[in-house]
Amino acid sequence: MLSISSQIIKLAIQSNEEMREGHIKEVASQELFRSLMGQGSGPEKVITYMTKSHYGGTELVYVTSKHKEPLSTLTNSKTLSSRHVEALKDLGFELKKE
Repeated sequence: MLSISSQIIKLAIQSNEEMREGHIKEVASQELFRSLMGQGSGPEKVITYMTKSHYGGTELVYVTSKHKEPLSTLTNSKTLSSRHVEALKDLGFELKKE
């Protein structure tokens, strides 16, 4: 009986973590949506970034503005790919290098 209880508790914890992760992604999406709803190209629509090259490889794009956490959550990465950059531009964001 103890092992069945342990399994139920384990499943409940796993389910709770999955729900929390889904909520975090939903909140990040809402924050980006709110940014998109702004008029013109105000500060909320400007994403600042820096690039780093590791061992002479391709340059990686790291977001440094307030959009850092929501974008990291949505992309599951600390860096933006060229596809991410193009999608953000298509959505009306302006990207500025530090």
